[in-house]
Amino acid sequence: MRNFLLMIMTTALLLGASFGVLAVEETVDITMVGDIMLDRNVRKALPTFGTPEGPFLGVASLLKASAITIGNLEGTITRNPTKALKGNLQFTFDPSVRYLLKAAGFNVLSLANNHSRDFGIAGLVETKQALKDVAIQFFGDFKNDSEVYSIIPGVSDRDI
Repeated sequence: MRNFLLMIMTTALLLGASFGVLAVEETVDITMVGDIMLDRNVRKALPTFGTPEGPFLGVASLLKASAITIGNLEGTITRNPTKALKGNLQFTFDPSVRYLLKAAGFNVLSLANNHSRDFGIAGLVETKQALKDVAIQFFGDFKNDSEVYSIIPGVSDRDI
């Protein structure tokens, strides 16, 4: 019986160590925001802000403070002219907004919404390329192909 108890205690210690029970807990700060709308009247106002963070100036310090800052990109980033000025609900953002999003502190954006295909597959492809150009990762591509990120590599020296 004594050997049996010793074996159980040794096994429990080994299992605890292998499952990380004895490891030091680590944390990662994550900030999440909802819809990011950069068309319509915001698109018209963008040139007036005069800062890299544009309309996010008042919250950029909060967004930048987290290791991961996620937002929902409520439209596409394309060279197409806007169609949303006369009540149409097809949204596209000027390609320059990719720099604004990066400067504001976003490093991950969701494309999982009803506007990611407002300008077809070509608009989605152009959006993903614009985000890649400034090292903003994305997820939620309806095609669920190899470009969709289920983990976020290299955040705070580890994968999330």
